[in-house]
Amino acid sequence: MFPTLSVVIPVYNEESTLESILAAVCKSKIVNQIILVDDCSEDKSVEKILKKYNVPTKTITDSINSRKNVDLIKSLNADLILIIAGNQIIKQEVLDSTKYGVFNIHSSLLPNYKGLMPTFWVLKNNEQKTGVTLYQLTKGIDNGPIISSKTFIIPKNIPQSELIKKLKILANDLVIDSIELIKNKDNYKECIGGSYFKFPTNENVKEFKKNNKRFY
Repeated sequence: MFPTLSVVIPVYNEESTLESILAAVCKSKIVNQIILVDDCSEDKSVEKILKKYNVPTKTITDSINSRKNVDLIKSLNADLILIIAGNQIIKQEVLDSTKYGVFNIHSSLLPNYKGLMPTFWVLKNNEQKTGVTLYQLTKGIDNGPIISSKTFIIPKNIPQSELIKKLKILANDLVIDSIELIKNKDNYKECIGGSYFKFPTNENVKEFKKNNKRFY
């Protein structure tokens, strides 16, 4: 088990699924330091979860890439940073701030469906399966080395919101099952090819609904 695992969590919404995943990760004992970036959750519920599991927390309210925050991260002497619900671009100095680097979970089976809103695109494109992928962040978009993944068979007529919840729960299992793999470079697989999608346009949304796909 890692002696120090720093988890950077830019919380930007109030989704209960985020809170349940965070609770499970904390309970698994793979985390002993969290940097909470602007807890916008209802009634500071994310912070309460961290206190419940006695996870030391430092809170920042500005960019994770600022000079003082980079210095803070380096002072933790962390093995790695794991992004959960991130909404900030991570710059190179942060990427290089820990022993193993910065890692993220993407809601698709990389290298397919890189980019934004993969849950929307897999439904729109009538895919039969999707999944979650643990990978190392680099300067590119979702193209860093792949560590591990889990597959999810897409049920018929599932709305996007439910698919998102299912994949977040699967992501939690992936983190707990695969975190140790990061220590061995033999487990890193190059992310080659695949597909990339941007944020859906109004026309994309119309087609989505026309094909009886649902958001909720």
